[in-house]
Amino acid sequence: MRICLVSEEYPTSSSGRGGIGTYTFALAQGLSQSGEEVFVISRSEVKEEECQDGSVLVYRIPPLCFSVPFLHTSLNIFGYSLALHRKLKKVIREKGIEIVEAPEYGAEAFFFSRTKKRIPLVVRLHTPHIVTEEVTGIKPDSYSHIVRWMEKETVIHADFITSPSRSLAELCQDKMKVRKSFSVIPNPIDTSRFISKGYRDRLSTQVILQVGKFQDLKNTKVLIQALPEVLKIFPQIKLRLIGSDTLTGPRSSSYRQMVEGLAHELGVRDRVEFSDMIPRKELIEHYQQARLAVVPSLFENFPFTCLEAMSCGCPVIASNVGGLPEMIEDGVSGFLFQPDNKEELAEKIVALLSDPALAESMGNEAAIRVRRCYSQEVIIPQILNVYRQLTDKNRGNG
Repeated sequence: MRICLVSEEYPTSSSGRGGIGTYTFALAQGLSQSGEEVFVISRSEVKEEECQDGSVLVYRIPPLCFSVPFLHTSLNIFGYSLALHRKLKKVIREKGIEIVEAPEYGAEAFFFSRTKKRIPLVVRLHTPHIVTEEVTGIKPDSYSHIVRWMEKETVIHADFITSPSRSLAELCQDKMKVRKSFSVIPNPIDTSRFISKGYRDRLSTQVILQVGKFQDLKNTKVLIQALPEVLKIFPQIKLRLIGSDTLTGPRSSSYRQMVEGLAHELGVRDRVEFSDMIPRKELIEHYQQARLAVVPSLFENFPFTCLEAMSCGCPVIASNVGGLPEMIEDGVSGFLFQPDNKEELAEKIVALLSDPALAESMGNEAAIRVRRCYSQEVIIPQILNVYRQLTDKNRGNG
């Protein structure tokens, strides 16, 4: 089957990796390993180019820019989607593409979804603007209203919709007012790369790990606020924060600097390590070495940071929101806590640090759960089954 995946942030060797890019990369590699022919259309800020990523052919295209007085910013929201639509039509024609998958976030496939398509479009939910903005309390501006409408239209005109979690599917149905059924298919992970090295080797590292962008949604603040209580009992512990910075702090300032300031105020700055996002191979080593990982987000759909830590046998403490309770069996394969409760988070961190046997058991159960439920070998056939049903139906209608 010839499949085209759409993702603005499909990673390069030097680029950061957001959740959509990570998902598309994992999907592309998994489909390719299953013998399918895979193409990806992604974004370039400079010029159009194509490159080979293993057996996956990647096209990178710049957005179209419009120079119209007063409407410049609003019109440019459509620029990448229109450029993608033009490229997608060409790739479909030249490569014989049979199915396209695109994210709802950013409405990349907006124009393609509204045309009279000859091939099916699968839209994957990743968390639309209407959800992230409400969770973080951001007041929508004119840009947000346009993007929200484009995302909703893309979902409405899709031939099939998948979601990584039941929580996200139900939330999108409610917030977007879309009366369509969504099929829940979790995110896939390559468990041959994210492997456990055994918990006993972690005891000397004394590291608590959080991986993710520095922004409100990731709720790093509650982890910093919990740290003083943890340090009273375990003064040698260090908190390692890995992720790219964003200008989402007060008055569009650095969010990382805001978090550093909070650590200074609480007297724990010397116990916190900050790192930019690092190459994937190095990140695996951090998961394998950490005593535990924390995912304290205000909302997550089905985060790869949690999947990756679990797959590496790292016990995870995660907020009881979004798709995280679907991933973690509380008290068995990890701990859940309320994201606004720093005391509860501190208690559960201390519980795992105090009981290496419990931490080891949770890490082992987490790794087993990921391999049984979320490995590429389990998830890719589910996705291919959707693709085949749609392409068979499309041929029948043709």
